[in-house]
Amino acid sequence: MTSLQIYLIIMGVVLVIVFLFIGRVQAYRYKKTIINDEPKAAPVSSRSFEGDDEPLIRLAGHERETQASHLKKGDTPISLKQVEEVNSKFEWSVLFSAEEDLQYRPLVQAIQSIKGLYGSVNWQVYETDSESWVDLEKFDSSQTYRYLRVIMPVSSRSGPLTETRWQEVIASLTLFATGLHLTIRSHREKELFERAKTIEEFCAKVDIMIGLNILFGEKTAVSMSGVKNFLLEKGLSLEDDGLFHAFNASSQALYTLGDKDLKPILDIETDPNLLKGLTFIIDVPQIRDVAEAITDAFTCANELVANFGGIVVDDNLKPLGIKQIERIKKQMDKIHLGITPGEAVAKKLFSM
Repeated sequence: MTSLQIYLIIMGVVLVIVFLFIGRVQAYRYKKTIINDEPKAAPVSSRSFEGDDEPLIRLAGHERETQASHLKKGDTPISLKQVEEVNSKFEWSVLFSAEEDLQYRPLVQAIQSIKGLYGSVNWQVYETDSESWVDLEKFDSSQTYRYLRVIMPVSSRSGPLTETRWQEVIASLTLFATGLHLTIRSHREKELFERAKTIEEFCAKVDIMIGLNILFGEKTAVSMSGVKNFLLEKGLSLEDDGLFHAFNASSQALYTLGDKDLKPILDIETDPNLLKGLTFIIDVPQIRDVAEAITDAFTCANELVANFGGIVVDDNLKPLGIKQIERIKKQMDKIHLGITPGEAVAKKLFSM
């Protein structure tokens, strides 16, 4: 091979390397230009939710928005303490928002017209200044309110929350929201109804009512008017349901009192027949201090017997004495699974 051939081969290799290098440089510049021309993505907020269809405010224990929501894509997330004071184990909530300040009177009137809600409900409004939820009864016209929510239990004495019942509630609340031009946000998912079923099964085991009864003898003449005056003097209150209600010094409910079939006292008062018996009912889940309620009811029963005759018995018509009462008190001290008798959540779960 001559010197000329070797020289040509070397030059050819050099040219190939040069062309490859120039091609790489041009490709790099082109790629950099494209990257610089692309719009920069907005920084992700730690409060943002994944997906355009997610609610502005995530409700406790829920994952999917209902068809009732009027939320539009592109709305800006807001910072509300939506889950504040909502016990996701026992409760669920529905949120409403308004474009203008909520007015108390039309709001209350609209709420009173709602039919078909579930269990014991609690309405709250969101105070913008204090950034906190307050009960609707504490509505202050000097404050600004744009958000409203209703909290309901997942189970009550009418049964657990089912998907059908949930749909009925949402339909009623949607009509309410439409009338006031509110946006409604709620969620539905399988876990909510499974949780409701679990709580219902638990409540069925601890939904206890203690009955103390006074039986008057067949020949004992006891007038309702005499018993009524005696109970009123003791401080019991005759309520609209026709039953006597006992409260402690802190105005907390202790027990109710009616005739032996728990018929309203007002009905018996107009009955010409003499009183045959009385029944005390202690609704354990609704009472904060069960032992106090049992003691007070037993004391009242014995005072009635001392004044009008008769005998104190349980629901099986067996005599009730101090020994039996103390045994009941020990059994009723606590309801487990995190539900304490008399607390707000217990009153909701064991309401009708």
